[in-house]
Amino acid sequence: MKIQALNAYDETSTEAKTDEYPYGFLRCSAKWWIEDKGKKGQRVIFQTVNPKTNRVNAPKKSTYNLVSIIYRNPENNHFEVAGVHQYASSEEIEKFLNTYEGLREKDVETLNKHLKIQKVIDAKFASGELKFTIKVSEPVSLSAMMG
Repeated sequence: MKIQALNAYDETSTEAKTDEYPYGFLRCSAKWWIEDKGKKGQRVIFQTVNPKTNRVNAPKKSTYNLVSIIYRNPENNHFEVAGVHQYASSEEIEKFLNTYEGLREKDVETLNKHLKIQKVIDAKFASGELKFTIKVSEPVSLSAMMG
């Protein structure tokens, strides 16, 4: 069974909200939304409201991914986030595409483009055309470099 992404959204609605988010021993309002910065990627932003003062707390921003989503976990009904980063393997991208449904067409296109590129890279590593070499470097004296 695939998990439904909540941000199968139009471009104006990327929020998920709850009024039952834990805040110490209290409950508060919380919301998550996706920030899309084009070539930089997408990230999830999370923000709560202090239940004692009703002030909005500073937003917490995740790191950028190629694609980020918000979904409701079917096991516990909690909001959760998932994403695919730009260095994801072809297996990770395929797993993401097979796990979540309701992704925006634009996001599926982005993932398929990166999947195609990653499969070419995987094939070059498998054939030996590409290799990683890790070498031990000599210590560098910064004071000698400065003069």
